[in-house]
Amino acid sequence: MSAVAVFITAANAREARRLAETLVAEKLAACVTDAGVVRSVYRWKGRVERARERLLIAKTARRRLAALTARVKTLHSYEVPETVAFPLVGGNAAYLAWVERETDQRAAIPSEHRGVFKAAERATTSSRTRRPSPSSKNRG
Repeated sequence: MSAVAVFITAANAREARRLAETLVAEKLAACVTDAGVVRSVYRWKGRVERARERLLIAKTARRRLAALTARVKTLHSYEVPETVAFPLVGGNAAYLAWVERETDQRAAIPSEHRGVFKAAERATTSSRTRRPSPSSKNRG
């Protein structure tokens, strides 16, 4: 059993909610906690920037991390969205087992969730502007 916590920043509450609901519905995360508004200071394209963002903490199995990261990229308004993972080295064994079960991609996604988020994504993708991730840094 190998669980991770993934920090994801979102531009606003609407984007945070869409990310959280999609990741859980698609079994990419067992739980996503919206930790609220945070202030970020970061360097982007040679300038120091400041932004208010929402911080999400997704709990998932390590084996689902690449898929979660890829999905965040497709949903996010930032050019370089923040997805950074931290290994969970301990905790409530029952909770960690639950994270494993809830992110098992072999289990079917409930039919009421199929297509719901794809429609929402299509509606928002065409109208959103790509912005840099306040939490990402230009790295070579």
